[in-house]
Amino acid sequence: MKFNQRDIVFVDFPYTDLSGSKLRPALIISTELVNDTGDYICLQITSKEYNDGMFFKINEKHLTVPLKLQSGIRLNKIFSVNKNKVVRKISSFKASSFALVGKEFRQIAF
Repeated sequence: MKFNQRDIVFVDFPYTDLSGSKLRPALIISTELVNDTGDYICLQITSKEYNDGMFFKINEKHLTVPLKLQSGIRLNKIFSVNKNKVVRKISSFKASSFALVGKEFRQIAF
């Protein structure tokens, strides 16, 4: 299955000792140009709140489908992942709300 920019997906993250893995949510920020390579550029989503200027709190109104837990995006936790590790889509950011994420990301990255 192909995923798109703005999708929130479950990624199969391995434990550091490679003894197993855990499904973790992530926001795909890459464009179709990158996504068509079979890799996605993502930002980590967590239910733990941070007050460090690098946390974007997700509000229900930002999404097409609400998340089960109050969560936020760790703007400084960017990673790439192969399509084989992306399990399924759980929601998407609305376009106007994704623009807010982009604005916050640019404040810490550019």
